Amino acid sequence: MTPEPTETSAPATEPTPDHAPVTTLLLGVKTRPAGVGVTGSLMVPVVTTKSLSVSVGPYAALYYYWYEADAQVRLVALGGFAVLGLQGGVEPGGYLPLATRESGEKGWGAREFSLRGIGRATLELNLRNDHAWLYTRTIGLARGHRFAEYDPYRDLELLGTELSGEQAVAAMVAPFGAWSRTPADRDPYKAYAWLYGEGIFDGIAAGTPDHGATDTSAHVGVILEQVVPKLYLDLDGYWSFGPSAKLAGPGALVVLTYSG
Repeated sequence: MTPEPTETSAPATEPTPDHAPVTTLLLGVKTRPAGVGVTGSLMVPVVTTKSLSVSVGPYAALYYYWYEADAQVRLVALGGFAVLGLQGGVEPGGYLPLATRESGEKGWGAREFSLRGIGRATLELNLRNDHAWLYTRTIGLARGHRFAEYDPYRDLELLGTELSGEQAVAAMVAPFGAWSRTPADRDPYKAYAWLYGEGIFDGIAAGTPDHGATDTSAHVGVILEQVVPKLYLDLDGYWSFGPSAKLAGPGALVVLTYSG
């Protein structure tokens, strides 16, 4: 279950009793398109009530050929039913100019350094009990491109201000019961499993001549909570329906997350 490009849809992190900062580290590997991503964040609670918590902190990521450095705000409402994340920052990296791509030049030498601005808003809704979970995720993204470039991971030509988004819906079941949302009832040495099916639609509205859908995919997988204390594992198999013939077909994703 993945936002762009390797984040995972883990349950909303509840504020700890002492309102301590929460560190999250993530490693994701996928096959179509092939790539690796590493992300990290440190969220510091600034408001904590029974119905709302607000955290702020830095976010950093290393993706296939670029980096991301953001400041972020996270609001968790109604015990994790609604989670809103706001991020803003920059993406330094080596990007593929469209003219270079058309000439057939390959490798890192074909890329040019650029600094892209990025803003992202994510809204997650969670309706769940200890055995069933309905999850939705809506992402809106704005990104500035300083020259005409080609993104091989989305098979898109990009120029100017990109406006894109994602909508995901997942249904999950925990056949043997889920990790308790009440800290006092949790067994830190027992793993719990969620089985899920998910549909994801990605689209772009500006910044490319290819407006419209960029990918539609169906996913099945399992999330293992507490593989060891504070460690989560997401094993995901998916089928992409395009519209890009280059990206369509089966794929696999593995995401390992530490949160604590």
